[in-house]
Amino acid sequence: MNSAGNDDTTTPGVETEPANLEAGVVTLVEGATFCVSGRSGDIDPGSPQGLFFRDTRILARWRLDVAGRTPQELTVIPGEPYEATFLARVRPGLSQTELLVERRRLVGQGMREDLCLRNMSARTVSTTVSVTVGADFANLFDVKETRVRTGAEVSTAANGDTLRFSPRRGIGSPVVSVRADGAVADGGGLRFRLTLAPRSEWSTSIHVVPSLDGEPVPAAFPVDHPVGESRPARRMQT
Repeated sequence: MNSAGNDDTTTPGVETEPANLEAGVVTLVEGATFCVSGRSGDIDPGSPQGLFFRDTRILARWRLDVAGRTPQELTVIPGEPYEATFLARVRPGLSQTELLVERRRLVGQGMREDLCLRNMSARTVSTTVSVTVGADFANLFDVKETRVRTGAEVSTAANGDTLRFSPRRGIGSPVVSVRADGAVADGGGLRFRLTLAPRSEWSTSIHVVPSLDGEPVPAAFPVDHPVGESRPARRMQT
């Protein structure tokens, strides 16, 4: 029987080293969890990218849009093996940057993404933020060998600020919940409606939480605990 306790097992074939930004992708890893995304921070469902937990892809799609547009990628700031920050901007037409988008991603027993939007302009900005989410629960080795079947049977349930995915087949497989304060969940992801005063900012944390045998896996990076004092951070210091 699987346990929902802490798991320091490293996934085979994934090295524990500083965040990898090679070949146009960003790879983050902590224990039995790792994430492969594009340099924008998005996860492309038509690729071997994803968030993997115990050899299962629990996220196959992860895309951020602001006002219905994809933010323009600026840079990626690597951190520890489990951490990276993605910076992007949103421009009104061809003028100067209006919104700066910061996504700090922490991977470990699921994922936490701290999202911050800064209004760089001298006017009030009303906008929407959408995070499109998808899961397929594909096996890691099927993903690596491009043997994943399309149209995987996945149940999706939205309730308040939480979106939950579970496989319709496969007893013992993990299920995953995605939630954030201030979000409205629907079948395709999380949505936020914002109004930012001039030179102000808005932030939230998005939590991707796998469950095993009906029990949520304890978060590696709880929001009420400094990241530097987390178990993964302490292990890096030894």
